[in-house]
Amino acid sequence: MTEKKFNRKLYFIMIFFGCILPLAARVVFMLISGQIVDENNVPLSAGLAAFMCFVIIFVCSTYAVTFIVLLKQVIKFNNTAFTADSQGIHNTVVIMNLFAVVIAAPVKHIPWKAVSCADTEDGSLYIRVKTGEIEASLIAKLILKIVGYRFCHGLISRSLSFGEINMIYDYCRAYSPYFTDKNAE
Repeated sequence: MTEKKFNRKLYFIMIFFGCILPLAARVVFMLISGQIVDENNVPLSAGLAAFMCFVIIFVCSTYAVTFIVLLKQVIKFNNTAFTADSQGIHNTVVIMNLFAVVIAAPVKHIPWKAVSCADTEDGSLYIRVKTGEIEASLIAKLILKIVGYRFCHGLISRSLSFGEINMIYDYCRAYSPYFTDKNAE
């Protein structure tokens, strides 16, 4: 069994998103109340202010969700990034960012039979999964479908060792009927 803990980067991310939220709320309030003006000292038009409020609220809502998911991961699972054993990968999180939008979603269980391929890139392990067989929310399944799973690379205290990577490959070979090894090709 392999269990990895989050490193300090996770706390920095949580503090950053936690601090951005009240600042964004203040900016939205200022836009709504007409306190923000253009170069001619005239308040912004209602349409422009509404559009800017929408964009800020949309982006910051993803920050709020990310903050809550990461906080839950730290509190509920005692700062554990993931646990990998013979049954699969348990109690982890997937994170995807697209420009300013950052989405984090919890994943309860990824069984080894759902892994379709694995590859090691730049010292990190990467897997693709069949999303129909995992226990996760719709958003997490979508993220896994788009970007795959990277074992919280960059957010864990110690990278996966060579032995741990081999153990994961062995589990994939043993339990997944459609597993392909990208490194073997």
